[in-house]
Amino acid sequence: MSLDDYQSAVRAVRSWIVQHGLDWSIIGAHPVLSNAIESDPLWKNQVIAMRLPAVAIVVRPPQMFLDLLLASIPLIACVHPVKHREVISQTLIDDSAVGRIAANHLVAAGARTFAIQGPQESLVPITGNIQARILRSQAFIARMQALGHEVRIVLKEGWTADESHDKIKRFVADSPKPVGFFCYQDRQAAWLVQILLAQGISIPAEALIIGCDDSPTARYCTPALTSVRMPIEGCVREAALIAQRLLSGSPIGQTTKYFPPAGIAERASTAVDPNGSDVHLDRAIRRANDLDKVMPTVAVLAKAAGFNRRTLHTRFLARFGCGTKEWLLRRAIQRAEHLLTTTDLAEADIAKRCGWRRAEHFITVFRTRTGRTPGAFRSLGGGGA
Repeated sequence: MSLDDYQSAVRAVRSWIVQHGLDWSIIGAHPVLSNAIESDPLWKNQVIAMRLPAVAIVVRPPQMFLDLLLASIPLIACVHPVKHREVISQTLIDDSAVGRIAANHLVAAGARTFAIQGPQESLVPITGNIQARILRSQAFIARMQALGHEVRIVLKEGWTADESHDKIKRFVADSPKPVGFFCYQDRQAAWLVQILLAQGISIPAEALIIGCDDSPTARYCTPALTSVRMPIEGCVREAALIAQRLLSGSPIGQTTKYFPPAGIAERASTAVDPNGSDVHLDRAIRRANDLDKVMPTVAVLAKAAGFNRRTLHTRFLARFGCGTKEWLLRRAIQRAEHLLTTTDLAEADIAKRCGWRRAEHFITVFRTRTGRTPGAFRSLGGGGA
């Protein structure tokens, strides 16, 4: 979890407090923010000394955590898990869902080989929650295995920097490309980008990278990083509602609620341009729209896009609401209608240009799709009966 996310969560909690007219709150934040919060004696004077009713929404356990427990103040853990029996409720990120959505995105982005960063404390200091890292990584691997893909672990403990660079370069060189890399945090993803570029590996042509947290690091990295967006607002909103019920005297049992990722922030590191255009898919579409060439098969279209058939199907489904085969059939019918009304080509020639080997099959499919035979369609100039 990035500092930016913690700041967003703290701002969201404060906003809720103001909206509901409350006089105080205790907010546990990122260590960088905790000093400012703990240096203010207001919470001690008003809450502990005066024994005012209080609820603590803890975004991240700060040093004052024990003080809160000793004061018997109800604690709600928000975003970051707190393993303590005194915590009443937790509203947390579903880190397993983070790993799964990252896996799905890399497959849809056209990656043909998959890798994940392993522990590398000696090179990349592990920041954030270790449990989150483990859950995200395990879920990513499990999802890939369910889809029939093997995942390699790169950047292992004990490797020197030079050894890491060399192994990554050889791994990419020896693997079907593009290689999809999943990093459990944006900071690690940005570091991996530097390694790949230093080794002359092109992003996204040879390597696709996705990080987590959608932090400023992702937005300002070059190329900009695709990243999984965290459900900060959902976690905070639920924590605030629980706090409101506690303050009103309603009994609250110990509960833990998980929130799935808020989506994917798509950027250049997975070949999606800022305007939302999929460069690989666009290449396939241009091939299908080339009237100077015979209508392509699914295999030809997959080769043009640089995908396997399953990935191509997924991408067409996401963009057009139908799979590759259905999209090609619709486009073939459109091309046939164009040729029937603008040329004198025989039906057999039109059938070949539109991807049918036999004219009889073309006529049958055309009639099923349009309600008329090619001859009737031509005689009517493409209009209705």
